[in-house]
Amino acid sequence: MRPELLELASGLAARGEGFALATVVRREPPSSAHVGDTALVTASGDVHGWIGGGCTRSTLLREALRAIADGEPRLLSLSPQPALEARPGLVALPMTCKSGGTVDEVIR
Repeated sequence: MRPELLELASGLAARGEGFALATVVRREPPSSAHVGDTALVTASGDVHGWIGGGCTRSTLLREALRAIADGEPRLLSLSPQPALEARPGLVALPMTCKSGGTVDEVIR
């Protein structure tokens, strides 16, 4: 994880401000995300870092804000065929990028 994200997380935690960290844990090409890519989302909706292209950003933001609100981590899979990804404990959502690919990420 990038040091500046850790510093930001530390500052937010010290001030008692909510945030979520999202990390790519699996990918299938042609996704632009890579395993280990990380982003921090603040409670006000600011995104710091990178976890994939623009078509994944709105899903990341929505799910990160939900995680901040309810305090529950999420394992997401964004896939062109989300029904094929469905398994217990996984939130399977459609990948909206025309290029396709699959990105699994943990939000906590």
